This record gives sequence, structure tokens and C-alpha cells, in this order.
Amino acid sequence: MKKVMTDKPHEASPVENEQAQPTPAPVEGHPITGRGVFVVQIVSGGVAVRSSMLVEGDRLVDMPAIFPDVHYAMAQIDELKNLVARHFAEAAQLGTQMIAAQAQIQAQSAAAKDEPPQANAPAAAGNAG
Repeated sequence: MKKVMTDKPHEASPVENEQAQPTPAPVEGHPITGRGVFVVQIVSGGVAVRSSMLVEGDRLVDMPAIFPDVHYAMAQIDELKNLVARHFAEAAQLGTQMIAAQAQIQAQSAAAKDEPPQANAPAAAGNAG
């Protein structure tokens, strides 16, 4: 089983965007064909990581991460660390953008409050005489 991980933090992969419930793990003795993936997502509490198998029809099956040897395991863990760091960086950038947008909205709201009200009544002009 080869672990394949998303390596483009700014391009959402179908695996990262999938909102459907994962399929339960297959019954032992029934082989499945697919590729192992880490699903890395930004969530309200931080970054979530789970291992799955991407099978026919772009379905996700929850699977444990299985490493055949220590070298392969360390290479995959290093790549996972890079993915997690990129997702935290993306989350920080999104947070900064949200803060800037909120500040702009508050500034516009404050500016609207400070404008003097427009007089709707026509000015009375009269000549006495």
C-alpha cells in the first residue's frame, strides 16, 4: 500500500473537500484496490489528520496507516509534517484575511455614523416687505 498525500495546500483536492461520510473498513478477507491517503483538513480546533484508502468512485474508506519498513514510515511522516505545517500556514493566512475584512467593515460602519445627517427640509427664503 502506498501512502499518497495532498501536496498542494492552495488547491483543494477531492479528498479534502469530500463531505460524505467515509465508508466503513472492509471485512477481513475481502481485498480492496486503491491508494492510501492522509486526509488533512483545517477545522475550527486546528488541523485534522486521518488515514484513509481512496477506492473506486472516489470513495474514502477509513484505514489505518500501514508502513512496511522504518525508512518508508519516516519518509511518510516527514511528508505529513510538511502537509500539516502548510495547512496551519493557510489557516493563519485565512484568519488574517478575515480580521482585515472585519476591520474594514467596522471602519466603514464607524464612518457612516460620523457623517452629518442630510437636511431634507427646504431652506425657507423669504423677503419681508
